[in-house]
This record gives sequence, structure tokens and C-alpha cells, in this order.
Amino acid sequence: MGTEFNKQQFLQAYPAGIEDTYWNRARNRIILNIARRYKLNNILDVGCGRGIVTSYLHKSGLSVIGVDMGSPSSSAKTGCAIYYNTEAGDLPDDIRKQVQAITLFDVIEHIEHPREFLKRLTEQFPNLEYLMITVPARRELWTNFDNYYGHFRRYTLQSVKKEVEDSGFNIIFSRYFFHILYPLIRMNNIFFKNRDIDIKAPEGLFSRMIHKASASLFYSEIFLVPGRVRGSSIVAVCKKTKTT
Repeated sequence: MGTEFNKQQFLQAYPAGIEDTYWNRARNRIILNIARRYKLNNILDVGCGRGIVTSYLHKSGLSVIGVDMGSPSSSAKTGCAIYYNTEAGDLPDDIRKQVQAITLFDVIEHIEHPREFLKRLTEQFPNLEYLMITVPARRELWTNFDNYYGHFRRYTLQSVKKEVEDSGFNIIFSRYFFHILYPLIRMNNIFFKNRDIDIKAPEGLFSRMIHKASASLFYSEIFLVPGRVRGSSIVAVCKKTKTT
């Protein structure tokens, strides 16, 4: 579909050690918490990149495999299968029939027509029951970063709801997260306009400790801050609409 990262974008978005950033650490923990809450299993992680979330979920005991249309120069040591240079619908029939939940972590913002994409997934995966997504939030946080990495939109809770409902799913859970980042990015947009497009991994023990501590702070937000308070990202769990 032409939305996959090229090799240069993979290098910039997924440098070695990127899994140790506060952003990935916190997001992994938030995703796992919610996936466990809704007992998601037999998961296909679509658009999994280097497999950072895929690996984390697998190591945490969930049944998960990954698929990505791109081809990173290196991938995380996931311990589970990841299919690169592959569209989800091109996976073998026996694999597709096993999938009960599809995860799309920061994927659908890269797709020009996400409703058609989501509807196609329901046709390609006959036993699909759940969809879990994360997306970048709030149009007012748009920067050159969104342009460079091929985003078509940033979402609100309302626009996520409409997107998935128009695609044959019902929202059963949604919230903003990364609340502290919202005012920080807003201030950056007011005073500086642009941000660095090269994502940097922490270097050295002290830097990794700072990122780890920051990740714990961002993770704690989901227990301390109401989900409707604006954040820089949204997470949602959706259930396939029953047809008669």
C-alpha cells in the first residue's frame, strides 16, 4: 500500500537501543496493562516495525506474532515470528485463521484510507474479535515530524470512535495517554515550530536510568489522570461488531 517506512526512515525511527527510551518503555507497559485487562491473545501485531512491542508482549506471556511491509536493517530479538516484506492479508491461511486480535500500534495514521484498510482486515481474518490501536493525538500537536514520517492525521477520542465504528467495530475502551507531553509539545510548536526527526536512543547507564524513571512517571499517568484529559497519544480497544 506504499505506507511502509523506507530503509532511511527505519534507521532514523528505530536506532539500536530505541526500546530503552522512556516513550517505548512507557508505551509497552501501558499496552500490556490494557491487553491483559481485556484478555487479548492470539495476537497479530500489524506494522510491527523492528518488533519492539511484539517482543515485549511475547516476553510477557502473550501469544503474538508480527508482520510488517517494510524491511528494517535489524530487528529486535523477539523470540516470536515476525514476517517482513509482507502484507497482513498475504499470511498463510492457517496463520490468519488463528488470529483473534489485531494490534496496530501507531499504524493507521500512516494510511490514507484507514476505514477501507480496517474493513479488509475483518475479511482477511475470519476469527478476528478484537482490535487494539494506538495513534498520535491532537491536530494542534502536528509538527514536521508528522510530515516526515508520513502521517495523514492526528486523532481525537471522537475521531477514533468514528473511524472504528465506520469499519465494523465498537469501541469498548479508549483514553489519551502521555499527558505531560501534551503541553510540552504545544509549547515547542509555539516557540520553535519544528522538532528533531532523528529519534535518539539513550546512551550510557545514567541516560538509561533517567529514561527508565521517566517511563515509570508516564506509566503512572494512566492511574492518576482521567483518560479524557488531553495527551499526545490515544489507545483504544475495539470489538468486532456482530453480524446477523
